[in-house]
Amino acid sequence: MDSPLLPEDILLDIFSRLPVNHVLRLRSLSHHLRRSLSTPHFARLHLRHQLRRRRLAIFESREPPSSVAFRCVHTEAHSDQPVISWGDSFKYSYPNARIWNSCDGLILFSISDKSFFAFNPSTRDRQLLRHIPPLCRSEDRKYSLLLGLGFDALVDEYKVAGAVVYWGDYRDDSFVFCSSLNNSRLINKRFEYAVAVEYSPGTSVNGVLYWLVERHAGDWGFEARPPPVIVYFDFAANVFVEMAAQLPYEPDVYEYDLVVLRGSLCVVCHRGLQGEGWGLQVEVWELGKCGDMDVWVRLFVVINGESLVFRTLKPLCFTEEGEVIMAVDRKRLVVYNLKERTHRLLFCHPEVKQIWGKPDGFEVAVYVESLVSPRSASKGYGAITEHSSTGTSGASLFSISLFLFGLRLIYVLVFIAYVMGFACLLCGIGTFTNSLACGSKPTTKKIASPKP
Repeated sequence: MDSPLLPEDILLDIFSRLPVNHVLRLRSLSHHLRRSLSTPHFARLHLRHQLRRRRLAIFESREPPSSVAFRCVHTEAHSDQPVISWGDSFKYSYPNARIWNSCDGLILFSISDKSFFAFNPSTRDRQLLRHIPPLCRSEDRKYSLLLGLGFDALVDEYKVAGAVVYWGDYRDDSFVFCSSLNNSRLINKRFEYAVAVEYSPGTSVNGVLYWLVERHAGDWGFEARPPPVIVYFDFAANVFVEMAAQLPYEPDVYEYDLVVLRGSLCVVCHRGLQGEGWGLQVEVWELGKCGDMDVWVRLFVVINGESLVFRTLKPLCFTEEGEVIMAVDRKRLVVYNLKERTHRLLFCHPEVKQIWGKPDGFEVAVYVESLVSPRSASKGYGAITEHSSTGTSGASLFSISLFLFGLRLIYVLVFIAYVMGFACLLCGIGTFTNSLACGSKPTTKKIASPKP
């Protein structure tokens, strides 16, 4: 890139369409490429082109002496290696290891209630998060943990937000917290909802974190259990806010879940079918727009027993051919064809012994390839900034190249002068040595003294 034939913006746009491993190789070619391909602007430009290329990260925690391990599953049909194992990531097994969510290529996971990590599976870079409040679970002091990784666009930072919701008599001890990846945290002791599960991962849509929660008993007018409430975390005010478009009350829906499909927030409803015998179907509703209002539109339905037998079903992402990749019973990944209602197996979890009372299976998160580093994600990698202020322009690259060329030329001239001087010195020493070897004596001329 000493004399670029194309403008710098065009070169960066071309490089931003390459996979991460190709970009990392380009960085090692020259100092100029490393400098221009390591800017925050290029990281966000690269991320923008990779949003449609989904990957699946499978998180497994097996019985000792095995350990916590990641697997990468490609969603493209033309991939030569649909499943790639990254090997064991930790030395020991952990009963509470889990994936929480992903945001812009970063995956939030934990190996215990005290050790949380931000991990980029594309670059294998990870960062221990030291500012999440330490938690301690006991028999008489139980809690639910809401946690997710999102992006605060106001301050251009990736942040971890959530809440610790204590049960029973310790309900007043519940609190909300928010912290950046490598900065201080904020704690606010106000959380007005209940959580039915021990661990509730957040769902990130364009950096905004969403959860399913419940109102406390006595806060609703239903005799039966009401539908969950969808809340999101407001990074500006550091509080949880209810969405305007809530779920309708349907008594035959016994389980809800939040997922992201086609870049939109979706709700997965497990519905028990009434009639002859007992059946099950899964409905997926997508959050859409009707004018200025948010409405829920049914996206598709999967009926148990038609071509796929399941107890739990979680849609993960769409493929390029319009099929849906789903996690079935935490043990299988299948590719489901919505038109033909057929499926094919993508990945199957091996049968292993159940450990520590934890359900057998795997956890999975959908992510995109990115160059965002968890070690430097506090500022600069979040927002798209002008290239003139963050990137290295073509003129500046040419100036740097010209300066380096001048230094190289000076170095070459000095080296040539040094070699020539050393050669002259050797020639002089050789001549003097030859004269001594021949026995020649220096001639002297006698000067006659003047007569008186």
